[in-house]
Amino acid sequence: LYYSLAVLTNDLKDKPKLPENIDRIIFTFRDNDNEVYDQTQVAWDTLMDYVQNDISLDQLLVQFTKP
Repeated sequence: LYYSLAVLTNDLKDKPKLPENIDRIIFTFRDNDNEVYDQTQVAWDTLMDYVQNDISLDQLLVQFTKP
């Protein structure tokens, strides 16, 4: 999760134009056979608070929930 989160936040910092109508981000984890073994989600606004350094990583991670 941390690697996926780091890649996404770096992309958002590099390209500050935000997509419209995004409610949440869902991270899907798949095994080598491409089977989904876990998912977690976070609100877009909460993720953007983290990208803009308004909250810490710890504060972000506690906001993740199961879809």
